Order: sequence, then structure tokens, then C-alpha cells
Amino acid sequence: MKSWAYGEWIEYQAWLFYHGFLTLYDWQLLRDQAQCWKQRPLLSIVTPVFNTAPDYLAECIYSVQTQAYPHWEMCLVDDGSDNPATIACLEQLVQDDPRLHLHRLSENQGICHATNQALAMARGSYVVFLDHDDRLAPDALYEVVKLLRE
Repeated sequence: MKSWAYGEWIEYQAWLFYHGFLTLYDWQLLRDQAQCWKQRPLLSIVTPVFNTAPDYLAECIYSVQTQAYPHWEMCLVDDGSDNPATIACLEQLVQDDPRLHLHRLSENQGICHATNQALAMARGSYVVFLDHDDRLAPDALYEVVKLLRE
């Protein structure tokens, strides 16, 4: 994760305050609108994983699961993690959501190889790259598809 300088953090908080947060009501409106679209492409989210701290990994995956746009799959490739907590977190989260697809490599082969393995799993019309310790805003995929439709 990025280490924020205090000035950058204040600037980001000001941006969030100005632009506002997505309320649950707004989220539901976006979700309902997306469900009415005639074309609802499947987005494949490609995420290579290697020994990610479980808290960061769970937040990353949860940020995808809570998207206002529901037509996605997440292709996770574990690049030979040897951290038992990372492995347990992945296995637990994947078993609870059929949109999450996991492939585990027996040994670390590098981010390029893991990314290519995840791309090979993708079935969507479009691919989204997401790092294993990043989070998406709840309307991120909605905004991407809205722009694609325009």
C-alpha cells in the first residue's frame, strides 16, 4: 500500500468531502439502473496474489463484491503463496461466492505469469486489472460500463 504524506492525505480527504460518498440509496439506484440496461457486459477482474496480508486481501475482494454493477467475475491467481493466512483467506472467500475464481500455482513464478494465468481464466467482454491490496469505489464498475455504453 502507498504511504501517504500528510498533505496528500488532507487533499484526498477534501476531494472525498467535496465529491461525497455513495449512499446506500444511491448505490441501489445505480444497481437497479444497471439491471435495466439491455447490454450488460461481463467484466473479468484479474488479480494476481502473493502472500497478501489477509486484511488487505479481504478488503480488495469485498470492494469487488459490493459493486453497484453486478455483472463481473474475479479471476484470482495465487502465485505460490506460502503464508498460511493468505491461503486460508483466499479459500474461505472463494468458497462463499461463485463469481470468485481461484487458481493456485505450486510455486512463485512472478506477477507476469500469475497475471497471464488470470487472463486465461477470464470469460468477460472486458478485463479489469486490480492489484491484490487495492480497493474499488462501490460505483467503479458501474461508471466503467456506463462509459462503455456511451
